[in-house]
Amino acid sequence: MHGRDAQRFVTAKRLSNIQSCLRSALQDAVDDEVLESNPLAGFTFTRNEPPRDADHADPLDAQEQAAVIAAARVPQIANLWQFLMWTVLRTSEVIALKWSDVDWLRETVQVRKAITRAAKGVAEDTKTLSGRRDVKLLAPAMAALMAQKEYTFVAGEEIFNRPSWRGREGGPWRHDHQIWDAWKTTLKDAKVRYRNPYQTRHTYASMMLSAGERKIWVANQMGHSDTTSIKRNYGRWIPNSDPQAGSRAVELFAPENAGKFAGKKSGKQAKTG
Repeated sequence: MHGRDAQRFVTAKRLSNIQSCLRSALQDAVDDEVLESNPLAGFTFTRNEPPRDADHADPLDAQEQAAVIAAARVPQIANLWQFLMWTVLRTSEVIALKWSDVDWLRETVQVRKAITRAAKGVAEDTKTLSGRRDVKLLAPAMAALMAQKEYTFVAGEEIFNRPSWRGREGGPWRHDHQIWDAWKTTLKDAKVRYRNPYQTRHTYASMMLSAGERKIWVANQMGHSDTTSIKRNYGRWIPNSDPQAGSRAVELFAPENAGKFAGKKSGKQAKTG
């Protein structure tokens, strides 16, 4: 493939990960006195990419979600899929979670770390300050955690591990792409059209916005600093109008008028004697 052709198919993130690995290898060569200096020291790859098409979000509907969870080959994987769909965590974030991150009283989980392929099994701080967040645990997410307790809670470390299955040894997920393999298998078993695991985030966001949850709340749950990406990626799931728009403010600040004119048609003429 020609270099220019490769640029169209390789994302900036992937190129950055390749550069990181190469820089590390060159530094090892410097430490071993094979090279005098690291030519990539202090170099950071950047490339502006065109914005993704608005249709990039391709969430799973309720029937597909149920089919995916039911098709999981072991209970731990079913718990993982349900948790991902109902917490909006990235796959790299969910495999870094420990039981100590869960606040059972507040029903939240704190997200501070992520394990990517480049990290080689080591949990690293999230990339941005907004990525460090407390995510509300909705009822389906809490149910997934309660079911997962049976498998990993006593050990007190990672919440979600690779389960032992058909002779395969279990243990911590080394990177999030291992989850991609399990996800692909599950969707095939469920006979659900393939989308990558990132669509669990889109699934969560579309559900919350369709239900009328505030955009800024959804953005905070996702680890975004503002609602820009929410409006760009999920505009079609945001209701155009709310029949009750403004009523909450009336109830709070002018309760004496709340509901006073509800259902009355305008333009009625007063009766005269």
